[in-house]
Amino acid sequence: MKSQYILTRPRKLLSTECVPFSASPLPTSLPPSTPSIARAYAVGKHQSLQTSPGVYHEPLFAGLDWVIQQAGLRGIYLTLVFTDYWEYNGGLSQYLDWSGSIAPSKNSFFSDPRSKGMYKANVKKIIERVNVYTGVAYKVG
Repeated sequence: MKSQYILTRPRKLLSTECVPFSASPLPTSLPPSTPSIARAYAVGKHQSLQTSPGVYHEPLFAGLDWVIQQAGLRGIYLTLVFTDYWEYNGGLSQYLDWSGSIAPSKNSFFSDPRSKGMYKANVKKIIERVNVYTGVAYKVG
């Protein structure tokens, strides 16, 4: 069974304390047969990188920088999630709220130019960021 990890103290940026779903400690490297791809959320409703359109919470950005740096040290590639469909993370509904839409459904995001524009601006801001720990831009290529 593959191990999955959750950070238990995201505000302690220099902590490597993790609680694995399996009882093993956080590895410094992975065996060659282990897939080295993980998902990291760059979206959230209650503790979000983007607190309102174009306004960002720098301590959480630094936390994401740290997660990316730690994954890199362990040879793990991350797929960043920029939004999702679920309201508990903010998701598409958050963009509709910010755009002032009175749409009856989250699906309206896909036809709302203001919501899509805010989403695209957020993605641009994230991928153009330079990691404070590594000095490397998020954007690849």
